[in-house]
Amino acid sequence: MIRSAAVRVQDKSGVAEARRLCLSFAESLGWGETDRGNAAIVATELASNLLKHARDGVLALTARSDGGHGRLDLLAVDQGPGMRDLESCLRDGFSTAGSPGTGLGAVARLSDRFDVTTSEQGTVVAAEIERGAPSASPRLNVSGLVLPKEGEESSGDGWECQMRRGALSLLVCDGIGHGHYANEATRAAVQAFRGRQWESPKEALGDIDVMLRPTRGAAAAVAMVDPAANKVRFCGVGNISATIVSAGDSRHLVSRSGILGHAPGRTPLALAGQARSAMTEFEYPWTADSALVLHSDGVGTRWRPDAWPGLWNRLPGNVAGTIFRDFGRGNDDVVVVVVRQE
Repeated sequence: MIRSAAVRVQDKSGVAEARRLCLSFAESLGWGETDRGNAAIVATELASNLLKHARDGVLALTARSDGGHGRLDLLAVDQGPGMRDLESCLRDGFSTAGSPGTGLGAVARLSDRFDVTTSEQGTVVAAEIERGAPSASPRLNVSGLVLPKEGEESSGDGWECQMRRGALSLLVCDGIGHGHYANEATRAAVQAFRGRQWESPKEALGDIDVMLRPTRGAAAAVAMVDPAANKVRFCGVGNISATIVSAGDSRHLVSRSGILGHAPGRTPLALAGQARSAMTEFEYPWTADSALVLHSDGVGTRWRPDAWPGLWNRLPGNVAGTIFRDFGRGNDDVVVVVVRQE
């Protein structure tokens, strides 16, 4: 189960909100006082750095639980000016803003995985904190960000993932429009995705189509990444962009046009069968160096993998943050999710 939130850090209240959200997420994972406190330090330091040093800083938080495993991802993204000396910034005691200078050093120490990239275009910091043993084997690392359109309290975009028979199943959804009703559609899609043991992405989208009937509808895509079989099964409807990047090359996955939940003239009893017959599932190769990127139309589609040398070996959160930083449209809800094999 996934919970996502994001804070635009524009003043000190943004730092306080980031800390509050992080504590709430860590508590929802069942973490004890020490783990909650350490996670809150990470959130506070990242948000404080955005406020002190950056332009247009955003801190995205994602909490994910799976049985006894809980994970908290924190992703800080800004629009520059970047860090001139990253190595020095990671040392305790170094500061360019008159502070103690323990920020990034503390974030790195308190995180299970930590990754930072910086340039004149901006800085992306990804931190992963987890407790308990994950169920995926071989391990697939997935991370992303969700951000509502500025001025909206909730996002109409979202995502969910779970392991099914050794494969990672991933849903990315974009509720039509913005705000509460778009968010309602995405929550209904997530409920359907979790709801029963469907066998294929096409079947999952059929269930989602039925569940979305009372809502304003959504675009959505479901991918199943199966490293043991070296393949990705994919089915999408609407404007969810999906790309597999391997060895610097990229392959775009095919979605059908349309809106899930919207089909005038169909009766509820006919919904599932008609939806499944209208959808098309595709299969694509997957290798150990592949990365899968899914995002809504809140991000432009003209990005190229070779524009970011070395990025595809980074943590998936760093990849997601970089794509959002450089190609986010700025006038829409956003979801970006990246899967990589470790």
